[in-house]
Amino acid sequence: MRRIRSLNVARVSSSLSLSPCFRRIPKSFSYRRLPSHHDHIKLSVLKLDGSFFEVEVARKARISELKREVEDVFYNFPNERQSNISWSHVWGHFCLSYKGLKLIDDKVQIRNLGIKDGDQLRFMRHLSMEKDPSMRRFSFRHRHSASGHEQLVM
Repeated sequence: MRRIRSLNVARVSSSLSLSPCFRRIPKSFSYRRLPSHHDHIKLSVLKLDGSFFEVEVARKARISELKREVEDVFYNFPNERQSNISWSHVWGHFCLSYKGLKLIDDKVQIRNLGIKDGDQLRFMRHLSMEKDPSMRRFSFRHRHSASGHEQLVM
């Protein structure tokens, strides 16, 4: 009986090595190349109402991917107040910030901004619109925030 089992094991292992599925795996294949939780960071995001939530993104994520993950938090845990969020409106008037720096360039990688695991981001006003009654249209002007950063205001 033992001899039959060892023959069956030998047949199975030889058939696996001949299988086209296993022949495609390069000899340099390594599990270290697979994504792991070490490739991701957790960030907390402070909302304007003072509450916060956590989001997990890849260390190499771009601002656009970070924003998508923020949106997904609300899609995955909807409630009555958050079910009809217009994200184009949100991102048009608000942005995320890190240590006072507005995260508005969607192509920038977050790691290039020094954002690391456990850091906190904040929502802040991105543009505010003030109607100029004399011009009957929107006007642009610069305004300095309390932190001294210059902001473009409509």
